[in-house]
This record gives sequence, C-alpha cells and structure tokens, in this order.
Amino acid sequence: MRVLSSDHKPLDAVFKLQYDAVVPELKTAIHAEVAREIDRQENEGRPSIAVAVERATGSSSPGEEHKTDSAFEGVDFGEVKFAKSYRRNVTIANTGRVPATFGLADRPVEKDQPAGPFPPWLSVTFDREQDKIDKPKPDDIHQHFTLAPADVLNIELKLKIENLSSVRDLNEGDSMLDEVLVLRVENGRDHFLPIRAHWLPSALTRSIDKLIKIPEGGIRKLQHQVPARGEVKWSVPREIFRLTEAIEDLTERTLAEWDMTKSQGERAPWQDNAGWPFVQGRNSSRDEREDELAQVYDALDCDTPFSDAFYPETRSTERVQVLAEALITFLSSLTDGVITKSLWEKLEEALIRREKATAPTAPEDDKMTVLEILASAPNHNATFLLILSFLQNIANQITEASKPRPEDSSSNKRASADMSLPSSPQAKVRRKTLSRVPEVAIRQLIVRNFAVVFAECLVSWKDGGREREKAVRKERMVGVLELFLRENER
Repeated sequence: MRVLSSDHKPLDAVFKLQYDAVVPELKTAIHAEVAREIDRQENEGRPSIAVAVERATGSSSPGEEHKTDSAFEGVDFGEVKFAKSYRRNVTIANTGRVPATFGLADRPVEKDQPAGPFPPWLSVTFDREQDKIDKPKPDDIHQHFTLAPADVLNIELKLKIENLSSVRDLNEGDSMLDEVLVLRVENGRDHFLPIRAHWLPSALTRSIDKLIKIPEGGIRKLQHQVPARGEVKWSVPREIFRLTEAIEDLTERTLAEWDMTKSQGERAPWQDNAGWPFVQGRNSSRDEREDELAQVYDALDCDTPFSDAFYPETRSTERVQVLAEALITFLSSLTDGVITKSLWEKLEEALIRREKATAPTAPEDDKMTVLEILASAPNHNATFLLILSFLQNIANQITEASKPRPEDSSSNKRASADMSLPSSPQAKVRRKTLSRVPEVAIRQLIVRNFAVVFAECLVSWKDGGREREKAVRKERMVGVLELFLRENER
C-alpha cells in the first residue's frame, strides 16, 4: 500500500496492518527448549559409564569389617600391613546408548613419584581381554576396553606393600597411601576414583639402635612414639632373637620328622639346595605361603607367637622356610645393617692388609681382628655374634642329620643317598676343594651357601661402585663369615 500526500482537505481513515513481530518471552522459552533437545540428542550420542565401588571390606581376615569407611566416595582398603594382599572390586557399566571405549590414564603425580596409571603398590586386573588396536591411539590410555550399551566390566584392585623402600617411606611418614585413578572415556567425560588406605607401622626398615629400644609388645605398642627416644631394652633386636630361636627349634623338629618318615630314595630338604632353609628348594612354592608370611611379619610387629601365624595343617618344613625368608628380609631391611658402612670400611682395610701380607695369618688372629673392630659398636657386635652362633647351630644340625644311622649301615644304597652332596646353586664350589670325608664336605657346602646368602643382608654397603668391585667386596664378606662358621670343622 502506498500513501501519497495530498493538498486536499485531510480525510479520516482506519487501516488494518499485518507484520511479523518477536515476543521476547516466547523467544527465550522456545530457544531454551530447542537447546535442551539438542543437548539431549548430543548426550545420548556420547558414551557414558557408571562406576560402582564395592563397599564391603573384601578382607580375607575375619573381624576387620569395621576398619574401612563405607561413607568414603572411593576405594578404602582400611588398615594395611606389610606383605599382605588386600582386594577390592569395582564395577563399570555402560549407561549410554552407544558403545563406550575407556581405560586407565596416567594419574597426576608429584615430581618424585613414579608415573603411570596406578602406583607400584597397586595392581589392576580386568575380567576381560583388552581391545586389539592396530595403531596406537593419540591418548594416554594404557589399555582400551569397549563396552556395548548395558554391558558391564569388573575390575579387581589389589594392594600389597612388599617393597622395602615403600615401607621405609611409610614408616617415616614421607609417603601416604592416597592416590586417584583416572578412568578416561573416549569422547566422554573423565571419572576419578580415589584410593586410600591406612598404614600400620612395621618393624622393618628400622635401625638396630632403634629396634633395641622397642619394648615388649612390638612396634605397634608405641602408638606413633619415636623408638629412638626410649631407653635401651635389649642387647640385640628382639625380632632377630625371636626369629633365630624359632628357626632353630623348627629346624630340629623338621629334621627329626624327616628322619622318622622318610622313604627309601627320598631326598632330604637340604639336598635340593645347600642354602636350605634360607633358600627354598625347587619343590617349594612361595605363593602358597603368602598369607602365612604376612602373618609372621605381623607377629613381629605385635610381638605375638609365630605359631598363631600358621594354619594347623602347615608342616614344620614349610614353617621353617617361611620364618627363614622373614629373617633374610628383616636383616636386609635394616637401615644401618648389622655391619654398618663405617664398620665395613675398617673391616675391609684390615682384610686388604691381610691379602697383601707375605706371610699368612692364623685364623684365630683374623677372628680377633674382626671382633676388635666390631667391638666399637656393641649392639651390632652382639647381633653379629648371635647370627653366627645361629648359623653354626643350623649347619651342625643338618650335618648331623645327613649322617647315616647305625641301623642303616647294612643298606649301602640308602646310606650313600643320605650322604650325597646337596645342590649348590647359590655358591660355585669345586669338588676337589671339599673334604673327602662326606659329612665334612656336606658341612663345607652348607657353610659356603650360608655365607653367600647372609653376606648380602648383613652389611650396609656403600652406594655405587662397579660390578667387579661389588663382587670383590661381597667375596670378602663371604670369607669373614666362613672364617667363623668353619671353626668346628676338622
């Protein structure tokens, strides 16, 4: 319609017009509805998962159900001890309408922490095989798993503290069992799974000077007190005394049981390895005794009887092997060593002088030199002498058990089987260097193997050095142990 101006007298008129107009309120409402619909369609097209955490303790030991926090939004392992395995289950479900591909991504770590999707003390097991990927994907997911809509995947988390450096950090409060796992979903949002546990103090990774101040009742009785500030309770660490005493008794019982129940041609427990019971034979399985070994360490920490750590059906042979392994681990964990770095430096100087001497020195003189050096540290010296006496006792028991009984003298075949030389995988020994007397040769092999095994765990070595220097250093310590252990040989 066109409106033209006119010079005539104005006229009144009413016009009806139709035009497009925007109502702000309606526009906002429609815009919001459209946005919601688009978001809904996008979300339905994106992968989505739900994570369900097991709230039960999952502990293999009764009476520990109250030691975890069911209100914690994550995986709470409760109180944990050295060498004991703790398991928890996590369920992941695909709650979306499309397949979901996900996996554990690298977790955020501090500068001094090991990188990776989970810490060294935690292992993760999935109940299905991971996806087969032809080409590596440009993400930090280590294992990819794909779930169809409404499909479910189960994960087992196992916590086990068995690294001595981790034990040392936990005992000193330098680290915590507190981590966050990252579940990364391709084209979806990340899920964060907190992990935590409470560490129970252990007697491992302590110094002798601290251990001799721990009262009866064990390290747990201190209730976070510092043992170094207490008064001296023992001349040697009570834990070492208890282990050596128990091993001596069980070795005697094991040898007596074997002597009474052995069949013709059956090999004695020490014949598979001359380092027995400190080195297990080929028929021994360490995994079968894992729970009992953990209970032995707990008995050390709580100062409870070792007999309570074993199942009633566990034989004496298996018990003594578990206790022997615990002793080796305990000695290796000493932060200052039975022979400290400073003591070893003095010992090595004396040993080098003896090696360079033109005239050989008498064994008694060499022993006196060693003891004079160790006497400057009375508690370390007492611990060293206790272990020497203990090893002599074990070697004597096995040597005596290897002799044929008088009633077996008529059976040459059986007698020769009992007196056969044991295997010596830990120590290379030339046959011509051994005595021609069978029982003496057996004891020489046992002493050599004992010396090789204990040389590693008695000395606090200096860090670094070439492999050849380390081998020479260890051989000198082996010689020191043999010097004392051979004193009863003829």
